[in-house]
Amino acid sequence: MIEGKRVKLRGFELDDLDEVHRAMNNPNMTRYLRVMKPFSKEDEEEWIKNTWKRRKEGTHYAFAIEDKEKGELIGSISLMNVEQENKRAELGIWIKEEYWGKGYGTEAEKLMTKYGFEELNLNSIHARAYSFNERSQRAIKSIGFKENGKQRAALYRHGDYHDAYYYDMLKEEWEKKQS
Repeated sequence: MIEGKRVKLRGFELDDLDEVHRAMNNPNMTRYLRVMKPFSKEDEEEWIKNTWKRRKEGTHYAFAIEDKEKGELIGSISLMNVEQENKRAELGIWIKEEYWGKGYGTEAEKLMTKYGFEELNLNSIHARAYSFNERSQRAIKSIGFKENGKQRAALYRHGDYHDAYYYDMLKEEWEKKQS
C-alpha cells in the first residue's frame, strides 16, 4: 500500500468489482480513455485478476485509488507496458467523475511516479492526454512531466478527431525536483 495525504494506492480486490464496473460504464468518464465501450462484470472481474498476474510478472502495476477519509474506491492508476530492459513505463489514470478537479488525481500521479522511480527503479515514465482533456494536461505538467510531442488526430471520439499530447519525465528530473 502506498499512502499519501488524501489517497492511498492499493491492489485491486474482487470487492472493487461493482465500483469498477460502474465507473467503466460511465460514458462521461470513459470519454477520456482510449477504450470507450461497455464492459460486463465478467470483463471487469477478469481485468482485476489480470492486474494481480501482470504485477507478479512485472509488466503492469495497476492500483486502486482510495479516498483515505471515506475508504472509498475513487479510481485506478497504472504503470503500464513496463519495459524492464529499458527501465520505462507509461502512466495511466482514471478517476470517478465526482472526484474530478479536486487534486486527487494529481496526488495519485505523484505517488505513482515516486513508486516508479524509487521502487521500480525506472529511468523514464511517459503519459498521454488528449487535446480535450485540459485537466489531465494540467495535472501531469504540475508534477514535472514535460510535453515532448503531439500525435495529430490520434483519437476519434464523438464525431471528431482529437490530438494526443505526450509527456515524459526522467528519473534524474524527478530526483532534482525532490531535492
